[in-house]
Parts: sequence; structure tokens; C-alpha cells
Amino acid sequence: MAGRVLRRIADEGARSSSTLAKIAGRPLRRLLDAQDARLELVARGLVEIGGIVDQDRRHAQERLRALKTRIKDLERRVDAVATAHDRIDELARRLDVTDGAVARLDTEQQATPFVAPGTRVRAVLDGGREVLALGADREAAYADFEDTYRGSEAFVRERLASYVSIVGDGPVLDLGCGRGEFLELMEAAAVPARGIDLDESMAARARAKGLDVVTGDGLAALRDTEPGTLGAVTSFQVIEHIPVSAVRELFLGAAAALRPGGVLVAETVNPHSPAALKTFWLDLTHVRPLFPESLLFLARETGFDEAWIHLPQGSGDLDRDLRLCGEYALVARKG
Repeated sequence: MAGRVLRRIADEGARSSSTLAKIAGRPLRRLLDAQDARLELVARGLVEIGGIVDQDRRHAQERLRALKTRIKDLERRVDAVATAHDRIDELARRLDVTDGAVARLDTEQQATPFVAPGTRVRAVLDGGREVLALGADREAAYADFEDTYRGSEAFVRERLASYVSIVGDGPVLDLGCGRGEFLELMEAAAVPARGIDLDESMAARARAKGLDVVTGDGLAALRDTEPGTLGAVTSFQVIEHIPVSAVRELFLGAAAALRPGGVLVAETVNPHSPAALKTFWLDLTHVRPLFPESLLFLARETGFDEAWIHLPQGSGDLDRDLRLCGEYALVARKG
């Protein structure tokens, strides 16, 4: 481009010199001819320079195009790396989720029985071999079993605390009251309550704390209760110990003993939880696991107007809670 421009300038200069030569005559013509020669040399030089400039521009444009191509290729590579990084992050996240799920399944499948803190059911023999074993300093059999596998009294009270607001103002009859943890909660809430338990060693421990507890059969206690006089009938970890016919009798007896608006609270092991179902058979006095869906229908059949399932350790996510919570309670209200 520069060469063409310079060539036009040279041509116009030559035409101007020819016109002047015609006017000025021979002396001036010689001068102008010499000037023309110099102008021609300059013009040729300018044309050559213009060619060099044009060539350099073309080379520069080619290098620029090549650079743009390399930049685009680099951008594509960077995008590919970023995409791969995102995929790696996603795979890492999925791996974490999978690891968590596998860990939960492993825990559920192991289903190691709960053992109260400070209690051991293992011993090391002289040869260093570890075995399952109990020490010799034991009290009454079932009371000791409760201490070992259900937990300390403080631990149990904490797990029963959510029921205090459910039972209302009493009076309460606690069937199978054990060591009296729920009765202690009732006492703290100034709700009148009494308990009954078949195991004398358990009942004696409850009475030693000043609680109103007798040794006897809970079903008989319900039959002996004046109809419509109780505000709540409670049983915690009891109904899995008795046959289904006795569970039905308990529900019927509670419905008769409760006043309108009174509630039956029956807590038991949650068979929807793999871990809880596996450890269910640890207690030799357990008869059968009871599904919450079955108890809801049984409550309807035995005269309760309203019933629902309470998960005391639940998070509010029902599917998760049914899988992970070790116990649930049927809560049935009399109309």
C-alpha cells in the first residue's frame, strides 16, 4: 500500500517537471532533467521503502493472526482444564457422599449393642486375648442388665424428657416404670404420678428415691383403676416384652382408665432401624418387634380417636429418623 502511494507522488512530480521544461526552454530543461533524474531515484527509493513497509505489515499481520490462533487454542485448553477441575470437584463431592453412606451402612450392619459409659462387658485374659465377659460383682440380674445396656439413670431421663409436655397434667400411671426415671421427671414437673414394675429389684430402687412405686402386674393395675380417672398411661420399652394379645389388652385398659383428652404413650424399639432391629434380640425377654404402622391401627381398633408416632431423638426428617432412631412411641389420645 505504501509503495503505491509513493509511486503516485513520483509520477505527479515527473509530470510537473515536464510541464515546466516546456515553458522554461533548453537551459532550464537540462536543469529539470537532472532534477527529474534525482526525483526518479528518490521515487524508486520510496517505492522500494514502500514495498519493504508493505512486506513488514503483511508479516506483522500474519504474526498477529498466528498469535490470535494460539491465544484461542490456549483459551480452549484453559476451558478444558477448568471443566476437568469442575468434574474432579464433583467427583470428590460424590465420593464424600458415598463414603458417608458406606460408613452409615457399616455402622448399621455392625449394630454393636449400646453399653453404658463406665461399664465393660469385655475382659482380657492372661494371654492377652480379649473376650466378652462380666465381672463377679453383680446385683439383681435384670436391674444390672438395665444399667449395662439401657444406660445410666441420667442418660435415660434425658432421653425421656420430650414426653413431659405430651402427658399433660396427670395423674400418670407408668407401667413397667423400672428405676423410675420418668417418674422423677413427673415429680420435677409437679405432675402426680405412680409406677408399677414386675421386677422387685427395679421397683425397690425407685422406691429408694421416694417415688410411689409398687411391684406388680401393669395390666392388673389398669383393670383396678377407676375408669376415666387418669390423665396419661405411659410405658417405656415395655410392650416388646409382652405378647400381642397383652399389648391389645394394655391399649383397651388404658382407653378405659383415661379421662377424655387423656393420652397413652407406649415407647418401644424401632424396627425400621437396621441397627435397632439387630440389637433387639440382645434382651432375652423381648417377644417381638412392633412396627409403628401396626400400633397406629391397633390404637384405632381399641377406641382411641387420635394417634401419631413420636420419635424422641428425631430431627424432623421422617425417612432419616425411621432409619436411624432406635426407639419411637405411639401417642394415642382419647376423645
